[in-house]
Amino acid sequence: FGERARHLAVAGIDSRRRTQLFLWDISLLTKGGSTSLVARQVSDPDIECIKFSPYEELKLVSCGAENIRFWRVKEGHIPGCNVTLNALCRASHFTCLDFEQNRGAPPTFMGEHLSHHHRVFVSSMSGAVLQIAYTTRQVQAVHQLHDAPIVAILANETFVVTAAQDCYVRVWPLDFQSHLQALHDAPLEGIDMTPDGLKVLCCATDGAIGVLNLRNQQYTTLLRSHGEALTAAAFSGAFREVATCARDGSIKVWRS
Repeated sequence: FGERARHLAVAGIDSRRRTQLFLWDISLLTKGGSTSLVARQVSDPDIECIKFSPYEELKLVSCGAENIRFWRVKEGHIPGCNVTLNALCRASHFTCLDFEQNRGAPPTFMGEHLSHHHRVFVSSMSGAVLQIAYTTRQVQAVHQLHDAPIVAILANETFVVTAAQDCYVRVWPLDFQSHLQALHDAPLEGIDMTPDGLKVLCCATDGAIGVLNLRNQQYTTLLRSHGEALTAAAFSGAFREVATCARDGSIKVWRS
């Protein structure tokens, strides 16, 4: 979903094994209207994760097997440009990404006022995170943060959170010199963060859901109620609820 919930990007594989990328306008749905297709693109690069940029309207960043790519919507198409990875792309698989941003503030597109300091963080199957300058699309650093594939990453203006198959959720300052961590009984599947950045929601493959409180550095297990492995969990700040989904196809909403 776009930052203002007006657009939806969908990537998938068609019958000819090509990656297709679609962008829909969904702004009229809440008013009884319908969706409309804004742009589409056939892509050679694999897309494992794609997110809208919080800095510029109708621009996106994706990652996948051996590629990280910046996209922009133009005249019904979504042309893209690869980040130059050189040796970093060989046999690599990038799993997810997030932007350095104030998650608690309303989305504001910066345009020409975009700072050169804004960064994108991209995680990988090797347990490393690439730090990329958003404006120049150059790789600034590579941080080896886990000993197993990283399955989820979140960032704000203060820290980065990573979750991996080594059963750890780790919280890193933006210089990546130290970390706070929580060890789980099973590999992680997903994480979410409250808008104020004080709590991190964690879900694991054994069906456990917990919250890491960054204020007091305490971890609390909330529940173990799914029969199958969890695939995702999310906070709702407006309704004070937690939503979860599992591999058995079930979706549950819990009062927090």
